[in-house]
Amino acid sequence: MTIIHSLSLGLTVLWTRLTMSTAYDGLHGYTALNPEVEDLANISRDLYAMHEELKKFKREEEGKAAAYKIYRYGGYSRSVCTLDLLDGLPDDVPAGTNFTAQGERGFLVTARTEVNQKKGDKKIKLLYNQDLPCHVGGLPSHIQDREGCFESFGTLSFAHRDGEYDLDYSYDKETGNTNERTIHAMSFNAARKFRIDGLASHPYFHDFQKFVDFYGIPEFADRMIDAAMNAGKFAFQEGEFVFEDATREERADFIQYVAAYMNIGMFIQTELENALEKCANHCQNGDCHHAAIHGLDAAVAFYVGSLAEDDSSGKGNLMYGLADNMCKHFKTCGPEGNQIEGTAKVNYDIFEEFNEMRNNLENDMCVEAQKNKENIIKHMSIPMIQGFKLSVYKRTEKEESFEVENAAAFSAGVLPLLGYCKMEDAKQIQLNFSPGNEKATEDLDQIYAQLDEHYECMGVCCSDIGGLWDKKHKNYYKHTSPCIDTWDHCKPKEVVKERKVRSKKWMLYVLLVAAAVTGYLYRKRMKEIKRRKRAEATGEYEDDDSDNSSIDSHEGQYA
Repeated sequence: MTIIHSLSLGLTVLWTRLTMSTAYDGLHGYTALNPEVEDLANISRDLYAMHEELKKFKREEEGKAAAYKIYRYGGYSRSVCTLDLLDGLPDDVPAGTNFTAQGERGFLVTARTEVNQKKGDKKIKLLYNQDLPCHVGGLPSHIQDREGCFESFGTLSFAHRDGEYDLDYSYDKETGNTNERTIHAMSFNAARKFRIDGLASHPYFHDFQKFVDFYGIPEFADRMIDAAMNAGKFAFQEGEFVFEDATREERADFIQYVAAYMNIGMFIQTELENALEKCANHCQNGDCHHAAIHGLDAAVAFYVGSLAEDDSSGKGNLMYGLADNMCKHFKTCGPEGNQIEGTAKVNYDIFEEFNEMRNNLENDMCVEAQKNKENIIKHMSIPMIQGFKLSVYKRTEKEESFEVENAAAFSAGVLPLLGYCKMEDAKQIQLNFSPGNEKATEDLDQIYAQLDEHYECMGVCCSDIGGLWDKKHKNYYKHTSPCIDTWDHCKPKEVVKERKVRSKKWMLYVLLVAAAVTGYLYRKRMKEIKRRKRAEATGEYEDDDSDNSSIDSHEGQYA
């Protein structure tokens, strides 16, 4: 029986490698250690399935329930099953124990325990391996894939201690196959996930705190989506998002963008912070570097997703894809950020930071890795700011070359960053671009100026954001040209270098003048001392009492 199991498993793995996509190899130049990176990236498939149902929702109410079910229960990432055992476990079973049983199509399916199970347990939860797909969760039945799911009943086999065991089991394939990683959970559990060790006594991560300060609660993204789903209202600390009169199209777009760029996008911060926390906590068993890098791998997976391609097509539906789409509008594509096609410069920059951070984690350089994390977070705001600026232009200028789009979703991701710099400006923009406020009262110049003014505070450059490019006339649209960087960090290295050279020359000149004046005064002082000594030697020197009394009298006036 063991030989048959081994042969079947080997054929399963071989078949999987021949048929499954290899889109994750290298993750755009990043090499992952985490064996579950593909499963992590599959969260973008949940988002895509939501998108398909939201397209139906734009036409009819029916698609809303299906979209929410995918959002709430997932389908493609971290698939688990809960089985009922006929006789219970014969012994305590540790986490990581593999169980095998027959799958729907006759292949041998493997799943493992994630926690310790006790002797006598008649219910067991197992995490499916990624060899074959078991995609059920909250997915509509027509897109479910149960090839890698256990049959409704059968025999589980597992090796334990010195023996092998067979256990009869049964379960409901409809309700027993679920997902432990969902888009909903990424925000719903924010109060725990966005703190070190998940402890309420610890503060929120610094960059996440900006959003908590603005919205007043940590699960703000989930609350926004819930309000949009139900045509309701999300009241928060600095305002409110009202969807009562919003169209289904506006609500669907808002849900899609918030799920992608706030639920999933912000969860990247958690994985980066977890990587740093594992780097800082030195361990004794020697595998902490791997644990830290696994956290970074997860961040990369959530940034890219499983739908992004290497051809810069912008097909990815997470932050990587957004950046590639935005660079075409703002002429920030290419390694130098001066093209209108290709990979976004910000994606080049972020992956440079990803790879440097990986190297720093490997070498226990936690301070340097912290700087990488900070740069990544700042860079991630660039496509969000671009998306908001593009939406503002569409709304205020009503250009025929653009589709009508709701700016609320992008403003939701940008306003807390702006509020951290100047709350007054953030509140003013929020009043005009939150759901329920369909007409902007501010003009384009004023809105753009409010954003441009705070780039340095937000850690981005004018050149990072670019300007809205008119491909037809090969120029920037009116009032949308890039602002001019005044922050040295943002200026070309040659300009900064020249300024430093000029500064050094000026300082040298000042030092030379100061040295000359000091030398002159010193020589004058020495001559005076010598003159007085000669006068004392010849008896010609007299103490000037009148001058001293005069000085004393003046000092008395200010005593």
